[in-house]
Amino acid sequence: SLLLDEKEYFFIAKLAEREKTIIKVKAKRQSKYGDFRPFFLGNKHLITVNYDENTNRLLLVLLHEIAHAEVWNKYERKHKPHGQEWKKSFQKLVLIALEKGFFAEELAAILFAFIQNPKSSHQHNTGLMKALKSFDKETDDTVFLFELEENQLFVFSGKIFSKGQRIRSRYKCALY
Repeated sequence: SLLLDEKEYFFIAKLAEREKTIIKVKAKRQSKYGDFRPFFLGNKHLITVNYDENTNRLLLVLLHEIAHAEVWNKYERKHKPHGQEWKKSFQKLVLIALEKGFFAEELAAILFAFIQNPKSSHQHNTGLMKALKSFDKETDDTVFLFELEENQLFVFSGKIFSKGQRIRSRYKCALY
């Protein structure tokens, strides 16, 4: 059941069926939350999503990937992966899910703001990322990079780094 409640599950199943899509749940991957592959199995698309007990994040990722399927079915290769067509589809799907009350009430305002001009990943929105993290079943002592001071040391993947300057939306970090 993808860890969704019955109404959420049938909503996603109906969208997947409409868009000729199969959804598979994968073990957590470090590199991505989900992906979309067109016509993976004959005339069916494939969406994979990470196993996630945080139903708010899981639902957001599913809607993100289903928006890719919807856009592919209308435009095939004649669109940018996260272009205007995808943004409109994703906005519409998130709004429907918000109207149905599928997301936690505390996320409604931040999700509504996010979908005004959604980025390719919710990870590019620090406010949304933190808000979603607050619904994780397992709490950890994760600190976000934007919370650290410049030149502060941190450990990532077993290596020590120094936080550098912000360059547009990212930080330049150096191995210590």
